[in-house]
Amino acid sequence: MMRNSLFWRITYPYILLAIVMMGVLSLFLTGFVRGVYLERTETALFSGAHVLREEIRPLIAANPQDPRIDQAADQFGKDFDARVTIILADGMVVGESEKPIEEMESHFVRPEVQQALLKKEDSEIRYSDTLKAELVYAAVPVLEGE
Repeated sequence: MMRNSLFWRITYPYILLAIVMMGVLSLFLTGFVRGVYLERTETALFSGAHVLREEIRPLIAANPQDPRIDQAADQFGKDFDARVTIILADGMVVGESEKPIEEMESHFVRPEVQQALLKKEDSEIRYSDTLKAELVYAAVPVLEGE
């Protein structure tokens, strides 16, 4: 009986230590995996945005209200499995892959849009009121003479 008691007095701390270590490891891995996922998502979004920028740049230069801009947003949204929103410098949405552009509000005050207006690429993670989910947003400037 004494050996049994000694066995459990030694075993319980190791079991507790193993449980604590698994918890710490899971917290670390969750953050690490999320970081890698977000980094890859941002890279994919920027790659897609660069391709889209080259396609829509002449359309925006010729006529910012061209309906082909909205069609390009729809197509790229499907091709890249992402939501695509094309925004003019004043914040007006002229292309949207998820909703009709008439239902879209001005995007002028959004942080990534402000960075794009400064000729900088930017990404943000925030909650979408439109889609009711946390999303990664990426913005690239579409400017002549860049």
